[in-house]
Amino acid sequence: MKLGIILSLIAVVAEAAATNPYAFISQRNIFHLNPLPPPPPAEVPKPDLPVIKLSGFFKVGSVTRALFFSVPKDKKERPTYYSLCEGQGQGILKVLKINAAAGAVQILNSGAAATLTLKDDSLKPVSEQPKQMAGTGQRGRQPFPQPQVHRNLPFVLPTRSPQILTR
Repeated sequence: MKLGIILSLIAVVAEAAATNPYAFISQRNIFHLNPLPPPPPAEVPKPDLPVIKLSGFFKVGSVTRALFFSVPKDKKERPTYYSLCEGQGQGILKVLKINAAAGAVQILNSGAAATLTLKDDSLKPVSEQPKQMAGTGQRGRQPFPQPQVHRNLPFVLPTRSPQILTR
């Protein structure tokens, strides 16, 4: 008998919940009846690491060293230069592994692991041939000075002509 009453009560509650016109209130959580979802994980700010560039490699005996420089954030400061071999560290930089054949170095930059390559992490090479100067037909030579007309003077100011020394 008690079992029948309990089963009928469960059936009535289930039926009432299914036909309850106010069930959407608890689903929408208007009155904060349900617990709030956990907040999204906070974004970890990217560490402000110094910029390290790879200059090259050189080998003395059996020891291969990598050449680096760090670019300062303030333009008034001068760059810091490093010459380190495997396992050696100086200041913010520690060299883990050197692969001179591939042109790559594994480093720790202020504790953060990074791999530098000559292709991606070095300065752009300087052009080997001098660029052609404007107004000349020759490369690398300055044109002869041309007389300049001053704005306020009605005449041409003289310029020094080039002198060719002969022996």
